[in-house]
Amino acid sequence: MYGTYKLQKVLKNTKNSEVILAHDKILNCKRIIKKILKNEQEKESIQAEILILERLDREGIPKIYDIKETGDYFYIIEEYIQGRTLWEIIRSDGPFDLHDAVFYSRQLTEIIIYLHSIKPDAVLHLDIQPKNIIIHNRRLHLIDFGNAAYANEVTEKRYFKGTPGFAAPEQYNGENLDQRTDLYGIGACMAYMITGRRGKEAFCKTDGYIWEVIQGCIMSDPAQRYPSVRFLQDKLENPWIFSEGESEEKEEGEGKKEKRGENRNRRAEHTATESVVLAFAGTQHRMGTSRIALEFTAYLTLCEMDAGYQEGHDGQLISRILQEDRTVSYNGGEFCYHGIKLRPSYQNTGIELDCGHDIVVRDEGVFSETMTACDILIMVAGIRSWEMEQTRLMVRMAEKYRIINRGIKIIWLWNLAGGQGEEKYIKELGISGFTVPFFKEYMKPENQPLFRKLSEEAGLWAEKGKS
Repeated sequence: MYGTYKLQKVLKNTKNSEVILAHDKILNCKRIIKKILKNEQEKESIQAEILILERLDREGIPKIYDIKETGDYFYIIEEYIQGRTLWEIIRSDGPFDLHDAVFYSRQLTEIIIYLHSIKPDAVLHLDIQPKNIIIHNRRLHLIDFGNAAYANEVTEKRYFKGTPGFAAPEQYNGENLDQRTDLYGIGACMAYMITGRRGKEAFCKTDGYIWEVIQGCIMSDPAQRYPSVRFLQDKLENPWIFSEGESEEKEEGEGKKEKRGENRNRRAEHTATESVVLAFAGTQHRMGTSRIALEFTAYLTLCEMDAGYQEGHDGQLISRILQEDRTVSYNGGEFCYHGIKLRPSYQNTGIELDCGHDIVVRDEGVFSETMTACDILIMVAGIRSWEMEQTRLMVRMAEKYRIINRGIKIIWLWNLAGGQGEEKYIKELGISGFTVPFFKEYMKPENQPLFRKLSEEAGLWAEKGKS
């Protein structure tokens, strides 16, 4: 299969596919080779992707040069797009100014309008996110059509998942998908360009005309969004789009602009991370923090989200699992336990491994002000009378940690300890949160309502009707 190609680098590796950078020895140019396993469960979706790719012919979308097939694999030979992904740019250089954000958003809408205008059936991309956008020489390209589908063929079974923070709510709750699903992804990417953050953390800003436009894309209820991407395009052409951002820039002196650029680069190191990191920490030992973190990872995995559990302390939970279950597999620094990806603590070993998932659930054990930075802190607190002194102390410490770490979101979980906790103490603290029921068994359906609420509050998706 690879006779005319020299393989240079594996760019992406998943359970059923590889994306490989290769050199065409005959044409002396780079190519992308997608190697996809012929999985019976996904055969239909793979064939659908191939049929869609063969029909696409537009600047900004990779060209398909050849499709080959062996007994076990499909091979899709694609154009190599030079440049950096939007995620890499924001991570390195910081968020865009308003002009660049609008400039690239217009290009993105043009590509999506092309997809939605294909006859007789519109094509939905369904995974518009920063890692699937490449920018080179001021030109934007949209890649990775592995989740794409014809609008009249999308089904709940196949198109359940997306990229957390950029996928529309209907991609997780089994409702109908249409062109407004892609509209949500565009709006989420626009917010990411401006803030360097994803999901609710990016949507909190509300001033300025641009944010009114973004809100028209990211409403949780599709009926409340703009009716089409073409409607959004008209909004982006409106001169009022720069109504506030431009005037602010004119008021700045050159010194302020230079200072802003320096701050922007430093801010990017913290605000644009490859994964959404949710740190679980207890107010003291024996709060059930590790179990809740593991259960939450299991729930996200059940929802077909790319999540991994990571030990951030020496709690030995993974070690106990390995002792009890000898069927746990190991690959690339992490274990797989009933489909749940587990990465143990490598403290004091000199090993540093990136968890490499869209969502990292990091189990910190007991809260400490010196914890590694995270995107969202989830505090598990005891509310029995003898626990309250420590809980009050941790409330103050967590608030200090929040301020130091860019005002990150903190979600509180109140551990009722099998009904022994006293809810009057929650009112005394004056902090909203969720109560943790007593879990009789691991990973049971009755445990899921809490994790659904927690996912919504963390911005991994939003419940229908909320914005």
